[in-house]
Amino acid sequence: MKKVIFTMCLLAAAAFCQAQFSIGGSVGVGYDKTKPDTGSDLKTLQLNVSPNVNYMLDDKMGVGLELGFNYKKNDDGGDDNLKTTGWLVAPPDFDSLNLDSL
Repeated sequence: MKKVIFTMCLLAAAAFCQAQFSIGGSVGVGYDKTKPDTGSDLKTLQLNVSPNVNYMLDDKMGVGLELGFNYKKNDDGGDDNLKTTGWLVAPPDFDSLNLDSL
């Protein structure tokens, strides 16, 4: 986790030094508590983090990369708690900006 935070800070510093970089992303948190027919509470916690970095090749075209992390935990009050984690590495995307339509 320290490496991910360090990399994000390094990319943020690069964005302030070079105007052709842009950094964005999304963060999501979800929590749900239900009481199914079994009698015990079912608690679900989900966390999502998806930072992305774009590099502008010229005034109207850029290329970007997005990484994603997902964590989900289901707790039914017993010993069979389910935890899942996953990573997403999206392929590079190419953006074309049409500034005339703004």
